Amino acid sequence: MTANEYAIVICGRNKLPEFQYLKGLKHEAIVYAGEVEDLEMYYAAADVFINPLAASSGVQTKTMDALQQGLNVVCFAGNIEGVPMQLVQAKMFIAADNDWGDFAGNIVSAAANSISTPAGFFEEYSWGEIVNRVANKIN
Repeated sequence: MTANEYAIVICGRNKLPEFQYLKGLKHEAIVYAGEVEDLEMYYAAADVFINPLAASSGVQTKTMDALQQGLNVVCFAGNIEGVPMQLVQAKMFIAADNDWGDFAGNIVSAAANSISTPAGFFEEYSWGEIVNRVANKIN
């Protein structure tokens, strides 16, 4: 893959000192968008969602949002807590924690895979379905 075939768009606040190096990344295929108002616009333009956090805890909301937008997700094994793997396994490209070679290979694999997000995921996690379940419990 050459730089003309892809672009990596980095979105987020990244205000912590350990992330300031991102602003200095210089490559024709890397765009630092910073904090954006409408993340859905970026999801709509993307082919793959890359979550490069090497360590995290809890449900990765941005991963769930990306799956809802139909994107394949590349992440590390430590970032799948709370993700319904039984519903989205084919959409997830998971590297062993800190295995950056596997992570990079997964980006290429994810870009070549065009499977849709399963309907079961939307049944379980769409806001409409969540609101319906809550409303039914209230009634």
